[in-house]
Amino acid sequence: MTTATDTPITVVTLDREHDPHDLSAPLACRDCGIRVDGPHDRANVEVLQSSGFRMETILGSVERERPSPIVHTAVTRCESCAERVSLANELLDQFPKVRLRIGSRSIADARVLNALIALDALGVRLPKIDSDRELVLLLNHMTRTGSAVRFDARLTGPTRPGAAPGCEFSAAPWTHVPADIRGKLRGATAAYLKARVDTPRPIAPPDGHPRGCLLCGVSTQLATAATASTVWARLSISPDRVGGERGAKRVNGVVCRICDRAIDKAGSVGPSAMEESLAAHLEIREWAYLDRPELHGVQSWAATGRTKPNDIPWSHLGDLKHVASLMRSPA
Repeated sequence: MTTATDTPITVVTLDREHDPHDLSAPLACRDCGIRVDGPHDRANVEVLQSSGFRMETILGSVERERPSPIVHTAVTRCESCAERVSLANELLDQFPKVRLRIGSRSIADARVLNALIALDALGVRLPKIDSDRELVLLLNHMTRTGSAVRFDARLTGPTRPGAAPGCEFSAAPWTHVPADIRGKLRGATAAYLKARVDTPRPIAPPDGHPRGCLLCGVSTQLATAATASTVWARLSISPDRVGGERGAKRVNGVVCRICDRAIDKAGSVGPSAMEESLAAHLEIREWAYLDRPELHGVQSWAATGRTKPNDIPWSHLGDLKHVASLMRSPA
């Protein structure tokens, strides 16, 4: 494993006049920045394009920035960094739901790779990834910082004024990473490792409220200590709006995250919000595209007058498989 230390940035400049398509020339590893001697397999070489800035003096004294010519830089990957690419692919294959959530396979590959790069640049061993949640935590905390660590980040697009882009490589792995980025790496890594041990646990409604979600009646939601205070949203409803008797007294309580989103999607508390909640809880993913049937007799948990909450959302309705079948039926 290679590590970025707090040593000054050290780069070795190669011949800028070399042909970027010369497969025999030494190239920089696009991730860790070290020199990789040729000959190279053409399939493992990519030519990047960058431009810098130069100062131009006009009228004898006034200086202004002018773009420098486009520079083409060929890069490859060292053996260690190539193995990391394979590991990123394996993680996405192991947890396909995470990849589907991201959408594009190429974007997912890049995000996982950048997260792994961030850990490696600090010399932190990748913890064992056993679930979708653990992979998502890795991506959420490490991807953005990892993208700034890559050596090729300084070889694409315009560079900072006064910095000449081109063919150079780090004297040792990750020594091109500046101190401010290493500080961000340490902060992101600390937050990631802390989040890993902050495992979700059941969170009941706050004291002083009914014991279940006012719509679906669920008794607990899984949340970490860091998010426990945000999983229940306060709500005051008229029972007659959610299947209850007319004139019944308003009920003050809380709703779960899914029901809260359903209310936002429907625009108000009422039958549409209950249907959106049912579709989400029952995982009727095609609900948005269906000719929606009219559901009769649907009551929220609060409208039933019950005090015992549900272990399963909406289980007070009875046979949920039958409800799901009705919701999937054509109108």
